[in-house]
Amino acid sequence: MCNVRPMKETVMALGLASVMALVLPGCRGKVQQCNDLIKEINATQNMINGAATAFSDKDKAKKIYDDVSAEIDKIKAVEISDEKLKEKQQKWVDELTAFNKTMKKVTEVTSSGDAAGGQAVIKDITDTSKKISDLVTETNKYCQGG
Repeated sequence: MCNVRPMKETVMALGLASVMALVLPGCRGKVQQCNDLIKEINATQNMINGAATAFSDKDKAKKIYDDVSAEIDKIKAVEISDEKLKEKQQKWVDELTAFNKTMKKVTEVTSSGDAAGGQAVIKDITDTSKKISDLVTETNKYCQGG
């Protein structure tokens, strides 16, 4: 009977170790998935930040459009099993696609010299940039366990 208590503690410790072995790989999986997604998201940030300077340069606007299109494909290709993170991934694809539609308008406005169209595009870029900024916060919060 003296050995019952140590045996019980051993069984509990092994049970806890088994649970931890099951939980930790899942955590690492989410962390790795977040890191993979964030890596691709970060690649788009400099492109997005360069959008303001593209209004005077049609070729620069086209390059940003092409680069963001390539990044959208990379973001889509990140393998994610976490359902909430998949939702974030889709939001990124949607917002970057909206951003790129605006960049396409920038190339058109830059070519035509349409001042009124330019003002509308600036508003679109500002609105989309705000949504992207909010999505950065949302994604970081989720990936940090919030």
